[in-house]
Amino acid sequence: MNIFLYRDYRQLLEAVLAQRRQRNPSYSMRRFAGMIGISPSRLSEILRGMGKLSLVRAREIAENIGFNPEEEGYFLLLVRLELVSKERQHQIQFQLSQLRYQHIYRTIDGGLVCGFPDHVDMALLEFLTHCTDFSESQSLAQTLGISVDRMKEGLHRLESWGLARFDEIEGVYRPAATYYRTGKDFPKSDIRAYQKGLIERGIYSLENDPVAERNFQSKIFSLPLDRYQELVKVIENFILQLGEDHDRQGCHRVYALAVQLFPISRVNETTGSNCPSPH
Repeated sequence: MNIFLYRDYRQLLEAVLAQRRQRNPSYSMRRFAGMIGISPSRLSEILRGMGKLSLVRAREIAENIGFNPEEEGYFLLLVRLELVSKERQHQIQFQLSQLRYQHIYRTIDGGLVCGFPDHVDMALLEFLTHCTDFSESQSLAQTLGISVDRMKEGLHRLESWGLARFDEIEGVYRPAATYYRTGKDFPKSDIRAYQKGLIERGIYSLENDPVAERNFQSKIFSLPLDRYQELVKVIENFILQLGEDHDRQGCHRVYALAVQLFPISRVNETTGSNCPSPH
């Protein structure tokens, strides 16, 4: 069981209990409570949201369940999230996001001849994960403004990359990887092609979609060269947190958030500054 998929320690404890019941149908909550070191009534209160765990008790529970050090750290952060002030919650949410990123994202590498999925394929994956199944191909293709054949090509690419799988029993595609990232050796040309396609789609939306259905904002600003990587990290964390905040909330429409950070001025080779040399 991958505990990093859980965002609430109560749901995590319920999942651990359910897993043990799958292995042994006679496994009871009383037995589980005894194993983790608390009374059955106290466990029931906690699972129903009528009580909270202390960090000391949470650490004991993690040890009794058998979590490894990273899993224990994640579990304790989930518990702390409920005990700290709102000001501290943002910091803990960031730490949780970083751990989830390390443990539940699938790394995909280059090398397949079928080509990397484009933004349309990724929109298919989003529908697949959050919106609907693929029993009505014509309707879904119309929603994305593509042909049924183009949709099938996209599904095949997603399957080839291990991002989707075909359910032989139900006859529909299912997501195989909700979270994914490209590896360090992934071809840069494929990444550029993907970003270019997304920018082109953004230009189309700017010119054709109603203002009420799209939002474009930009900011021109100066930045010291030694602060660039820091800003890149802020943007990465923002996108990661945004995706998690809106994940699993149902779906009415698929949107794209594309962030571009690029230089407008050149660095003066003489002074090392962005500012022009004085005359």
